[in-house]
Amino acid sequence: MTLLAAFLAALIGLALGLMGGGGSILTVPVFVYVLGFAAKPAIAMSLPVVGATSLVGALGHWRAGNVHLRTALLFGVIAMMGSYVGARVAVFIPGAVQLTLLAVVILLASASMLRGSFRGDGRTEDTASPADVALPLGRIILVGFAVGTLTGIVGIGGGFLIVPALVVLGRVPMKQAVGTSLLVIAMNSASGFAGYVGTVALPWGFLAQFTSMTIAGILAGSLLVRFVSAAALKRSFAVLLLVVGALMLYQNRGVFAGHQFLSAPWPWYVAGPLIGLFVPGLLLAGNRMFGISSNLRHVCAAVLPAGHEYFRYDWRDSGAWNLAFVLGIVIGGAIAGHYLAGTADAHIGMAARTTLAGLGITDFGGLVPRELFSWGALRTWHGAVMLVGGGFLIGFGTAYAGGCTSGHAISGLADLQLPSLIAVIGFFAGGLISTWIILPRLLGG
Repeated sequence: MTLLAAFLAALIGLALGLMGGGGSILTVPVFVYVLGFAAKPAIAMSLPVVGATSLVGALGHWRAGNVHLRTALLFGVIAMMGSYVGARVAVFIPGAVQLTLLAVVILLASASMLRGSFRGDGRTEDTASPADVALPLGRIILVGFAVGTLTGIVGIGGGFLIVPALVVLGRVPMKQAVGTSLLVIAMNSASGFAGYVGTVALPWGFLAQFTSMTIAGILAGSLLVRFVSAAALKRSFAVLLLVVGALMLYQNRGVFAGHQFLSAPWPWYVAGPLIGLFVPGLLLAGNRMFGISSNLRHVCAAVLPAGHEYFRYDWRDSGAWNLAFVLGIVIGGAIAGHYLAGTADAHIGMAARTTLAGLGITDFGGLVPRELFSWGALRTWHGAVMLVGGGFLIGFGTAYAGGCTSGHAISGLADLQLPSLIAVIGFFAGGLISTWIILPRLLGG
């Protein structure tokens, strides 16, 4: 191992020892952009480094009584399953895409650290003992498997996700959540590393030396932590992560320019779970509810006079998050439509093409038929009925049903709510009636 590698390993450990977590997230960038390893070996090599350093930290917390062992074992076993699956799936993901995903995670970690450093940890301490704390099994499975999968794919521990999960969802005291998360990360990383063994060639000697120097850095940082300001250190490290994440995105910008992994349609078994996992992701990131249709009410409350009781509320306080979320959808859609769109037509069967051609729809080159969704179509009577009338029905229906597909079909069904099941059946029934009865008569007449 070179002197530079030894210095960087000790520096990563020092940061981890001073801050109590987060420093090991730089392991993959150091391996790739400083020491010259390829993406896949670097991600595989980072896992034993992350696992070993987390285990050392967990031992210190365990001696202080800040590890909830039962929760760690339950959460960790689920995360280990996800980590192993993520490592096996990562074999089929291009290295540049993995680094891009890691850059996004680093930016999220930076934002989380900045928010925490300016407001403290934002949570009051709890005097409950570890034996008094328990997590719902369903939430453990959902969050644990998701974090584990992320670990296996990009090679990070996921502490900035695990700690909020234990605190917000499980009401675990902050000190216990930090200590428990370190043990989970150690288990998680070990399983992910097992998933990579045999798929990439690893320099075992270098890896052992690098890990040893990282652990030495942790021990040194633990001794020096009393002499530095933890909040100032976290802010500085968060800014460093922000720069590193941005540079990684720039280095891998080719992924967005034309990589088939992003420009080609994703199969249902990839896109579906990502959409489903986005809901608990929002809850973990900021205790925010996922929803689209509620923005219709927020917009009306913002622009209409507050004379009606239904619109008389503080939309800035309850609706600003949802409106920002919709703005993000618009920006993301613009990026996808202009920079990531493929050149192939939409995948529509020949029988459906023939039927649609009989109704005057022949352009399948875009995301939606231009004969139906364009300014020119709005000037026709059937276009006005579909867009204006359909928009009215959407607004009325979502208000009457208390939500749309994003609320009922994802959140409501996941919570086993009977009204949501009835609403989803109504969505499907309405779609069938519109497709087979209303649309042919509207366009054919």
